[in-house]
Amino acid sequence: KPAVPSAILKSQLTEFQRVLLSDAMDVHGGKAVTLGPRNYLGIGYSANPGAITVEGANIMTRNLMIFGQGAIRCHPYVLEELAAKDANDVNAFDKAFFGHAGLIFGNAARAFTLGLGLGKPSVPFSGPAAGYAQDIARLSAGFGLCADAAMASLGSTLKKREMLSARLGDVLSNLYLASMVLKQWHNGNKVEGEEALLHYSLQFLLNRAEQAFVEIFDNLPNRALGNVLKVVVMPTGRRWNKPHDDLARDIAQRVSTHSALRSKLLANTWDKDDGTVSNPLARYNALLGDYERAEVIYRTVNKAYAKGELPQTALHPEARVEAALEKGLINEEDAAFMRTFEAEVLEMLTVDDFAYDAFANDKSTLIDHNAAPAKASSPTETSIK
Repeated sequence: KPAVPSAILKSQLTEFQRVLLSDAMDVHGGKAVTLGPRNYLGIGYSANPGAITVEGANIMTRNLMIFGQGAIRCHPYVLEELAAKDANDVNAFDKAFFGHAGLIFGNAARAFTLGLGLGKPSVPFSGPAAGYAQDIARLSAGFGLCADAAMASLGSTLKKREMLSARLGDVLSNLYLASMVLKQWHNGNKVEGEEALLHYSLQFLLNRAEQAFVEIFDNLPNRALGNVLKVVVMPTGRRWNKPHDDLARDIAQRVSTHSALRSKLLANTWDKDDGTVSNPLARYNALLGDYERAEVIYRTVNKAYAKGELPQTALHPEARVEAALEKGLINEEDAAFMRTFEAEVLEMLTVDDFAYDAFANDKSTLIDHNAAPAKASSPTETSIK
């Protein structure tokens, strides 16, 4: 039902946004802390709590809405069972009930046999996506079994056990996002390096789904039921670790250089200058286009400095470039290029600076701490006054 995917996307994407903005603040440092027109991250960072709390706070969405609403609305039989009970329709209830029982046993058998590696489900994918799709099918069967077990054992108290409901929602959310990754891979035009992103995304999501399963097993009030579910759903234990560092390094290298993967990820962002509007993303992209040439010159100049071929007083890149030009290590064209490049880098690093009274509405109330101290009155003058 649309209500459940919208709740999943709202909560998951805004939580990812929270992490990404926090990491971006760490990388940018003072540039993102000093408020002003040059700060393109501060407003987004300060606005993130609004995204987290508005239109259904994430704590409520995760704890109550995703699984709490979806458990009945998206179940193939529960809603029919409730409707048949209210209508006193025995035949309709029996049909829904036995269908429900068949679903439970089918999910249990499917999860257990696939968990043991006995057979592979048929999936509409090939290549690197096939194995992930098969494991999503395995975990989906386990999720269906756990959802029915939780509803049967806890009944109407399931919603009150918000942490347990949240973990069931976490399993559903991560499997849903994983299916979206597979769909994007299947339908999109693949570019060089995208397979690494596929592996990273799916390993990340499936690891989180398995972690949520383990926490469900460990926290079900009926301990015997939790142990049985653990054996049925994960008979050989967990399969997915977090993505390897090599994958992270590969992706980081590709998105920090002019690559087809970076261009695809930025396809729907505003990365061009528009009239007189200053667009920091466009400026960063322009710098990135010159980075590889600048990096070669940096290495030449810094190697010469390390060998003592340049004055030790040339501490800054600009000074080293000029010294290297004088020594004939680089030509005038490279020096001119580096002057322009360094000026643009400095411009991007520069923060805003304001006069101490720039934001005062009533300047008469300001105290100028840099002003000369007033001459103190003598005791005689004070007594006369």
